[in-house]
Order: sequence, then C-alpha cells, then structure tokens
Amino acid sequence: MKHEPAAVSGRRRPSVKAVDGLILLPSSAVVQTREGGLPAEHLMPGDELIARGQGYVRLSHVSRLRQQVRTVWVKDGFLPDMAPTGGVLLPAHQPVLRRDVRHEMALPAQALASLGLAEEIGLRQLTLIQLWLSAVDTIYAAGLEISAIPVADRDRRVA
Repeated sequence: MKHEPAAVSGRRRPSVKAVDGLILLPSSAVVQTREGGLPAEHLMPGDELIARGQGYVRLSHVSRLRQQVRTVWVKDGFLPDMAPTGGVLLPAHQPVLRRDVRHEMALPAQALASLGLAEEIGLRQLTLIQLWLSAVDTIYAAGLEISAIPVADRDRRVA
C-alpha cells in the first residue's frame, strides 16, 4: 500500500533539504514509522521513522538507485517482533547495531558474518532505497537496528 502524495496529506516538500544521516536498504525492507511498518520503497519525505535515540527522525529525502554492491544475507533479525522470516539482504557496508551484555556498537553488516549472524553473498545488482535523515540515529528496519551513516558537511544538502 502506497502513501498518498505529500500534497494530499498536507505536507509540503521543500526543494532543498538539510540532511545529517544516510541509510541504504533494499526496496522491500519494512521500516518502522509513526504510522506503522512500511516497505522502504513506499516512504516519502516528511515521514517520521521510529528512532532509537530521538524517538522519531524525519525523512528529508528518498532516492532510489540500482547498482552492484557487496551484499550480506543477515539471518532473522535481532528484534523478535519485527524479524523478517528467513532474513534480509543488506549492502555489506550498511551499519547494523549489535548489542551484547557488555556493550553495543554499530558494525558494517559484513562484520556480522564472523559472528555467525550473516553470510557474505558477494556482488549483487540491487535496487536500493537511500533514506536521507534529518539526524544521525538508529532506525528499526527489517527486524534490525540500522544505523545511519553520517553525511559529510559538503553533502548535507540534497535537491
């Protein structure tokens, strides 16, 4: 089910947006938003994603790209109520929050392979959804805690 266009829902889309964080997800990955779980391909600027640190983080921009990337198959998510059946394919460099009894840290998805939580698949052609966030935070998607990649100052504005 797709969102209604921004004009229908009363949201305005500014032509230039300041962003602080970037997340790359496969188009079908379900992202937890204020309105519930939505596939990444159905998200729109202005949507509020559930965020670990701030409660919600606003989606500044969404873009789609098709490219060949190193991929990792992450086994069933670490968050039982949101875990996908069978797992999810992620870009190898996308940070995922990993917690244990002593500490937590954001690791690239490929690092989960050495922990037995993922399997390196190699290069794959994927349709990825780029989520440009208004803040650097961790969101909940595909049964995982996905950490935003900080955006450099020169890349902070997106048309």
